[in-house]
Amino acid sequence: DIKYLMYAMASPQFQSLVIKHSTGVTRKRISKNNLIKLPFPFPPLTEQNRIVNRVDVLFEIIDSIEKSLN
Repeated sequence: DIKYLMYAMASPQFQSLVIKHSTGVTRKRISKNNLIKLPFPFPPLTEQNRIVNRVDVLFEIIDSIEKSLN
């Protein structure tokens, strides 16, 4: 599920791993070889769909709260 990949890669846990394995002085980046070595959670597709649906619902709640505050 492409949305699962997007959410998983944007997660603080994965971003922390990327930063930890990034190199460079002026511009930190991660090489393809280091990126490939990072552990990445791949649950079954049904679980990926369940996670995506739950995250989407939570984002809808956040949007609703944000609108009510404005």
